Amino acid sequence: MTTPPLANWTSTIGAAGAFEIWERAMALEAQGREVIHLEIGEPDFDTPLHIIKAAHRSMLAGRTRYESSAGSIGLRNAIVSFIKRTRGADVDVDQVMVTHGVKGTLFAALATCLNPGDEVLIPDPGLPGNREISSIVGATPVPYPLLLDDGFLPNIETLQRLVTDKTRAIILNYPSNPTGSLFPQDTLEALADFSKRNNLWVLADEIYYQLYFTEDAPPSIYNIDGMPERTILMDGFSKSYAMTGWRLGFGIWPKAIAPAAYHFILNNVSGVAPFIMDAGEAALNGPQDSVEQFREAFKQRCEYVSGRLADFGIKHHVPDAGMYIMLDMRHVDNLSELNYKLLNEGVALLPGTSMGAQGEGLLRLAFVQELSKLEIAMEKIGKILG
Repeated sequence: MTTPPLANWTSTIGAAGAFEIWERAMALEAQGREVIHLEIGEPDFDTPLHIIKAAHRSMLAGRTRYESSAGSIGLRNAIVSFIKRTRGADVDVDQVMVTHGVKGTLFAALATCLNPGDEVLIPDPGLPGNREISSIVGATPVPYPLLLDDGFLPNIETLQRLVTDKTRAIILNYPSNPTGSLFPQDTLEALADFSKRNNLWVLADEIYYQLYFTEDAPPSIYNIDGMPERTILMDGFSKSYAMTGWRLGFGIWPKAIAPAAYHFILNNVSGVAPFIMDAGEAALNGPQDSVEQFREAFKQRCEYVSGRLADFGIKHHVPDAGMYIMLDMRHVDNLSELNYKLLNEGVALLPGTSMGAQGEGLLRLAFVQELSKLEIAMEKIGKILG
C-alpha cells in the first residue's frame, strides 16, 4: 500500500549531532556503564528555587489557560527592563514576542523574513538548527566559515563573496556555540555595515550573553545605529537561568515586522503556558545572584579544563564566554574512532562536524559538569587524546 509523499525537507534534515552522541551515551548507561556528559550544552545547575516557586504559585492561582500569543504583559515588561539593563537599549513592549525557547524565535524569524528559495547566511560551525529550520521554511542555508586560526570570527570579505541576489538574511551567534568566541565591537560594526550594504535581516542569537568571562559585558549589534530596524534580537532562559526544560525564550522585533511575527506565533503554537511565563518574569525581576554564580562557576571550569588541556599538550581555543571549549585535533587521522574510544571509556564529547563542515578535525567539550567529574574526565581525555 502506497502513501502520499512527505515534504522534501524531511529527507534533508536529521537529529542534532549532540543528541546523537547523547543517545549513544544513554545506551551505554542503560548497560550499567557510567558516562560523563560533556557533549550536551545543558547546565548541571538546578533552576533557582524562587523561579520554581513562582511557577507553582501561578499554577495554584489558575494560570493554566490561554494567554496572549505575544506573551504575558508581565513577562514582556520584564523583558523590556532586562534589555535596558543588559544591553542599554530602549525597546517597546509591542516589539517583544515570547516563544518556546530561542528556537521558537528563530523559526518565527526565518518564516517571517524569508520566502522559499531565499538564501540565509549561517555560521559554520554553528547551531545545527540554523541549517535545519532554514530548510523547513524552504530557504537555502549558505554556511559562512568561522575558522579556528582566525579566532572563530567572521571575515567580511568572505561573507561578501557569498552574497547573491537571493540573499535575504544572516544569522549571528555571539557568544558563540560551539566556539565560545565573543565578537568585539569593531567586528560587530563591520557586520552591521555589511548587513546594511546588502539590505539583510540580522538574526542575532545572544542566548549566552550573560555567561561572559571578560571583565565587562560583551557588546551587542543591537546597539549600533540603524540596526534595531533590521535586527531580530534572540535571547532566552535556558543557559543563564538553568531553565533548559522550561522552553522559554523571546525575540525583540523591528517595529515594522512585529505584527507579522505575532501572527506567525499565533497560528503556529498559540503561545507559551502562563505559569512558565510567570516563572520567567520571576527570573528576570528576582535576585540575579544565581546568574553571577553560574557565570563564575563556568569561568572556573573553563580555566581548569583549559589548564589541563595545556598540560596534555592539546591545542584548543580558549573561550571568552559560554560553556564550550573547542579542541584542535586536526593532526589526528581518524578522529571519529578516537572519539568513540573516549566514549567507551565513559566521556562523551561532540564531534565538530556535528556543527558544520568547518568543524572537521575539532571536538567540542561542554564544561557543564562539576569539577569533581571534570577531573575524572580530563584524566581520561589526557590518556586518549593527549
